[in-house]
Amino acid sequence: MTYMDDKLPDLPKKHKWYNNGGTNTVKETIESKILFVNCVFESDVLAYIHDEDSKYTFTANFENDVRFKNCQFKRNAMFKYSDFEGNADFSDSKFEEDTTFKYTEFDNRVSFANTVFEESATFKYTKFKEGVSFKNARFEEDLNFKYTKVRGTFNIDGMKVAHDVNSKYTDINGKGFSKYLLENN
Repeated sequence: MTYMDDKLPDLPKKHKWYNNGGTNTVKETIESKILFVNCVFESDVLAYIHDEDSKYTFTANFENDVRFKNCQFKRNAMFKYSDFEGNADFSDSKFEEDTTFKYTEFDNRVSFANTVFEESATFKYTKFKEGVSFKNARFEEDLNFKYTKVRGTFNIDGMKVAHDVNSKYTDINGKGFSKYLLENN
């Protein structure tokens, strides 16, 4: 989703982005709606790639609604640094390998309802600006919510986490994760 293979040959070979405070990040904006239903992804699904050889980082942002409904991700799913401007729906999906939404921003509604994360799931520094649903989601390893910010509805009814939840500095409508749980259970 980053178009790295298309863009890399046209980028400067030397690390010139550091001149004048530049960046090594190459962003792609996907303007069309994304819809995958009942799909199996055999390879990595990457909206984030850091290329060690060139030192460039490639990310993808999504301008419209994104829907991965009832999909199976057999390999890594990386949405690090992505911005989802429309609604995002990952409900009823299964992530079999490591999954990261680190530094991701969700501008509208997002759902991970009934989603299964078989390996560690990272939502560190993620921003949910219009709420999120993890209703009946299953995390079979660790869940990293460190520094996550949620505004709006935070639905965790029936959510299960098998191992550790790191919720240090998490902010849910102005409250910490533990305080939120105490007040809403």
